[in-house]
Amino acid sequence: MDEAAKGGGFNIKYLIIGVLFTLQLVGVYEHVWNVEPNLCEMTYMWQHPEYVPIDVPSEVASKFPRYGLYSYGEGQLTALLTAGQYSGQPVLFLPGSGGSYKQVRSLASVAYRKSLDEEGEDKRRFDFFTADFAEDLAGLYGPALEDQTAFVTAVIPVIQSLYMTTKPVILIGHSMGGLVARAVLLSDNMDSSTVPIIVTMATSHITPPLPLDQHMHDFYNKVNSYWALERVDEGAVSNVAVVSVGGGRNDVQVSPLGIASPFSHVTSLTTAVPGCYATTDHLSIVWCKQLVLALVRGLFDSLDKRTNAIHNSTSRITAIFDYHLITRHSGKQYVSSRYKRQLKLPGSAAQWTENNKRQFEYQQPARSKNTYLMVPLTGLPKSKYYSATVRARGLDENEWIFACTAAVTAESGDTKTCTSGMNLSKNGRLLGGSTIKRGKMARVELRPLLEEGYTHLVINIPPTENKVIVAVDVHGETERRTSIATPRLVWSFKPTPVIKTTPPKAILHEIVLEGLNEPWHSYDVLVRPSVSCPVNSSSNRPPQLWLTAHTSHRIADVQYKVEDKEYVFRVEQDEIAILSSADKDSDVPERGDLTVQLILEPKCSYSVNVKASLPGTFRRMLMLYGAQVPAFIVCHLMVSLAMQLKSVGDMQHCPTVLTSLLALTPMVVVPFVKLSAMLLKKLDIYNDQQLLLDSGIDIGVLPIYLFLAWMPVTLLLSSGVWLLVLGAGNVLHSSVVKIFGATTGAGELAADLALTGLSKVPAVVAVALLAVSFSTCGALAMALATTYYFIQIFYMYKDHVGKVMLKMIPRLEDEIAPEPPASTAATATATTDTTTTTTAVSTDTTTTTTTSSTTTSTATSTSAETTGNRSNTTTASSSSPTGTNTSDGIVITKKFVAQSNESLSLHLHLSMLLLCIVTTVLQFPSLIMWAVHMKHGGGTVDPTLWPSVACLASLAVIWQCNPRHDRVHYKALGQLVHAVSVLALVFASISLYRLPYLVAAIFALVALHQLFAPNRVLEDKEKTE
Repeated sequence: MDEAAKGGGFNIKYLIIGVLFTLQLVGVYEHVWNVEPNLCEMTYMWQHPEYVPIDVPSEVASKFPRYGLYSYGEGQLTALLTAGQYSGQPVLFLPGSGGSYKQVRSLASVAYRKSLDEEGEDKRRFDFFTADFAEDLAGLYGPALEDQTAFVTAVIPVIQSLYMTTKPVILIGHSMGGLVARAVLLSDNMDSSTVPIIVTMATSHITPPLPLDQHMHDFYNKVNSYWALERVDEGAVSNVAVVSVGGGRNDVQVSPLGIASPFSHVTSLTTAVPGCYATTDHLSIVWCKQLVLALVRGLFDSLDKRTNAIHNSTSRITAIFDYHLITRHSGKQYVSSRYKRQLKLPGSAAQWTENNKRQFEYQQPARSKNTYLMVPLTGLPKSKYYSATVRARGLDENEWIFACTAAVTAESGDTKTCTSGMNLSKNGRLLGGSTIKRGKMARVELRPLLEEGYTHLVINIPPTENKVIVAVDVHGETERRTSIATPRLVWSFKPTPVIKTTPPKAILHEIVLEGLNEPWHSYDVLVRPSVSCPVNSSSNRPPQLWLTAHTSHRIADVQYKVEDKEYVFRVEQDEIAILSSADKDSDVPERGDLTVQLILEPKCSYSVNVKASLPGTFRRMLMLYGAQVPAFIVCHLMVSLAMQLKSVGDMQHCPTVLTSLLALTPMVVVPFVKLSAMLLKKLDIYNDQQLLLDSGIDIGVLPIYLFLAWMPVTLLLSSGVWLLVLGAGNVLHSSVVKIFGATTGAGELAADLALTGLSKVPAVVAVALLAVSFSTCGALAMALATTYYFIQIFYMYKDHVGKVMLKMIPRLEDEIAPEPPASTAATATATTDTTTTTTAVSTDTTTTTTTSSTTTSTATSTSAETTGNRSNTTTASSSSPTGTNTSDGIVITKKFVAQSNESLSLHLHLSMLLLCIVTTVLQFPSLIMWAVHMKHGGGTVDPTLWPSVACLASLAVIWQCNPRHDRVHYKALGQLVHAVSVLALVFASISLYRLPYLVAAIFALVALHQLFAPNRVLEDKEKTE
């Protein structure tokens, strides 16, 4: 035990804990509340949405009475669906954890409206179906995933039976619904011909966000193992196109890293979707209009116009969704043949304008004739590798930029014109954000064009009613690129200059942040416009920031905020991992340098600085490692219990829970965790520490940080429970009495007597709770056991306080009693000669040694205290108890045993109650699902049964055998508990469902010790003393 734990001196550890906890609270605020503004537009229905129920086979309905299947309709479509007239391409929507089947309305309504705009007799059309999962919490309760998968597998043939010819079904899943969609393919009668396309929205593909039960863990392993085996050529899912979209920064439930999957053909963030460029939260992703439009366009393009059937080429479907979700550069439709390499140009029939400047801005008002703006390539120094950046506003043309070989003809006079050119429109991209309307930009390398003999870069400006502004910047290779080593976190909170002033009239400037390779890295890019930028004018438009992941065609728009006329952009690791995963053929590492592209206003110049973001860093720490907090809280409590047990073994003294917690340091656990992980790796035993390492998010000091940063949570939990025992014990007792009385029909008095009786027979209570576990739900039994345990500790504390008060009453009476007469004093003196003296010491409640006159035994003195026969008290400071021998040879007084064992029992029971509380919280989702199933009269799989049974079986012993000082092997027991706490971090820091089993192991060790540990025998010297 350290100095601070003993009450002396200042400990730097407490300062570190306080600072880390404060910073982590900043991260919690930043992650949960300080989110980006939601720039998504709402999706509205033109007519009232209707959900037409679909009949399912009786065996399916009886097996899943709470689930249902509906088709979406509105207006005239509803009448057709009610009549059973289905003719479109079926799409089945699968809601996520706690989601409603009605969430399909945004996608279905937009698709229906788009189908009305189709021309021709064979219009492309989609029929949207939706599964009603009764809003089950599949994200917290693993067995629900199995049920949902079985239901979807059963209803897909039902959907196909509604059509004249069998059609494949497209699956769209939100959150856990996306995982269910992939799990459907595990069925023997499901393959790419049945489910050719799977679109997932905000789905965590590799690991569950919060694995609270083993069923969820096993479900993920089963699905991912199957896909890993069958994804290869000719495998069962090799031709299933999987599209994964995440919400980005504002999704606090599924991080951008979570949506990345090796099984996805296209992976994107909403911030990277052309025309969207907005981060969404976990729910708004299903109704975000910009994203919904992109997905619906992808669905329509996936249908062959000639046959109205889904394209049978997975690569084509991949290219379609890649275009709409990442690389769209112009039109709203993907047609591979539209963008031909060579195009015919009108020559002298159009207006041709040549500008010889390397940097210029061209503005054209509304006009009715085509204009071709020409940028000459000749005359550039061959010693430099040149690039051209072109940005256009108000230009809606799909084929808008190309290279050509210009010449003067008889028809054109002195004007150079082109009759053909190479289409470069695919080099362009749309610019999003509310600040740039209908903007697009292209970056073209000029050296290859010169080598092929082209003389001009040409921008096509068609007839338009809008004002068109085109900015051109021709520059050398390194003139618009700056590299800087990312400043280290410790000393980088002060802005580090990157660019003092951007080059004049620059459109784009790239900043390479070297070394941004840690998952928790978070930096702010600070861009300040110069004072020359006019205020409140178009030239004071904020620069647009884009991110590239190793390759320039994978980008994501980053939100910014304005602080003191400075634009602050948050740059983090997510975009690198997500966007680089889309480059399947890229050999680049998963993490590395990050290239930031600043799209600037040519009339302005800017200064650029970069600094580490403290709130962003701890937000990412919470996002990456927040799920491990329960494991560290359990570890704190286990190590605290181990310290209490060791203290009893060493010093015959049990410290309080708070004292033990304050004495903890990471070094009592972390070195053993690291050594265990190394040993298990050599033994080829997979564990959670290895999982962190394989995921690329492990940090060497991570266990130390988490151990210290979340220690205050454990302290608050312990303090709160102790305060509840002190202040709310009576309230809880009264509430339980009322509930018990109302439930049984007995009065409150009878219920109080019954509960008091139950407190005397904990074995009966434990047996009853075991019966509850098997007949109802293990989580329910565990919750009842925790409540009973709390009341027991309240009774224990109340009795303890009562006994202390009784021992204080004689001392108060002696202080106020009058002096006895001389004769009485003489009689007392004479009596003292024939009596024996017994000394009692209480190590926890008092240091007063009470000497009382007895004639037979110590028990008689206790009786004398209650009848008024008091003796004078004196104060002593004895450190070893003396008194009569007990039957097992221990020389200790009864009063010492009563006080010290009572205090020992109280402290140890409180530690174990805290472990019960954490276990009950972890099992709470199963309790909710059991209650929901019971409401509908159905059974449910109980993942909490066996850990609850194991805990209750041990508690049956612990509740009866109160811990005593006179037992041996407390220190060995503490060492075993310490070892289990190490296992909690090795095997359960991510796999939280293992924590209840480890808590059960702790209880079993304590129970075995109380049953079989022998009593302590004093040595001969101690007996003599």
